[in-house]
Amino acid sequence: MSQLAGPLDIILNDIERALDTRLWYAALAVTLSLPDICSLLELPPEEGWSKGWKYAGWFDRNLAQYHPEFTGGDCYKLRGGLLHNGRVRRDEARWDHIAFTTPDSPGRLHRCVFSNNGGIDETALMLDVEFFCRDVMEATRIWFSANLTNTIVQANLPNLLALRRDDIGRQVSGGGFLR
Repeated sequence: MSQLAGPLDIILNDIERALDTRLWYAALAVTLSLPDICSLLELPPEEGWSKGWKYAGWFDRNLAQYHPEFTGGDCYKLRGGLLHNGRVRRDEARWDHIAFTTPDSPGRLHRCVFSNNGGIDETALMLDVEFFCRDVMEATRIWFSANLTNTIVQANLPNLLALRRDDIGRQVSGGGFLR
């Protein structure tokens, strides 16, 4: 589980559980939300929602060492396609296909680009879903540790999703809920 002490734990721990139970789509979908969450935490609270250029910038600053073949813009397009359409291909993407392998795939490939394979004029980026998720999670942990004293990040943290067991008090006994 996450070694990060703080409000991102609930999200990172859920990704870990999704990976452990082989819920690949759930793990990938939540992982792709991390640059959104972190880039929003960097914005002054009055600026509202995160922006695509902020997402891409956060990815480029924090994940370029893990994925030099994959830019923040590429990841933002992947995020949009997967979260909004359930697809990993977008017409304006750099590759014709983005394919994810899993730990039980016959050929577990990560960070591989193929082109003109078998004479077909197509390109494909191959990523391993578990490795990709863990790369983004690690970058998130490093980013959060580096931003513990950032006043804007700290001002935004109380607005993050949290499991609350104390706010419902007398109305409901036991359990918890998300805010």
